[in-house]
Amino acid sequence: DFTAKPDWIKVAGDKSTPDKYAGMANFMAFSADGNNLFVATSAGALYRISGLSRLTDTINSDIEVNSPAGIIANPKNLYVRCTQIGSFSQTITSIAPDPNNINHLVITLGNYGMSNYVYRTTKADSTKSLTGNFTAVQGNLPAMPVYSAVIDKSNPKTVVVGTEYGIYATDDITKASVQWTEQNNGM
Repeated sequence: DFTAKPDWIKVAGDKSTPDKYAGMANFMAFSADGNNLFVATSAGALYRISGLSRLTDTINSDIEVNSPAGIIANPKNLYVRCTQIGSFSQTITSIAPDPNNINHLVITLGNYGMSNYVYRTTKADSTKSLTGNFTAVQGNLPAMPVYSAVIDKSNPKTVVVGTEYGIYATDDITKASVQWTEQNNGM
């Protein structure tokens, strides 16, 4: 609430244990329901911090981030869980949550000389493990850094990405071989 002096609540990270969170946060995005915060770190890790919808402005102290098993507890016994759901050898450049489905998420990657730069999952809210969550959806998209993505609110199969060489879109991100079309007319 920025209409009054906001209360800031620490929900993850600790200077004394940087290895626990695999680097500094460099990109974040909320799920449509506000319960999950997806955080990409400088080391290519993707975390889901869940349980945030239970936090309210009545909490007036930091949450304890050094608790076991990634459970972050505060004095009022509200729990937030931090789970690593992805690990990539490239820099994560964007996180695109589906505005209609909390389990659908698209991420984009940077760096040069790689084969895949766009991944998706249908387990963003439900997975409890690190492996097997993401599928490459590169399809016919040229191998180049991709800097941003958005999932169409009206049609979640439609995804638009911003790349090193312009804008591309697909009308069906769920296909086995995704077909991307350049959208650079007039740009």
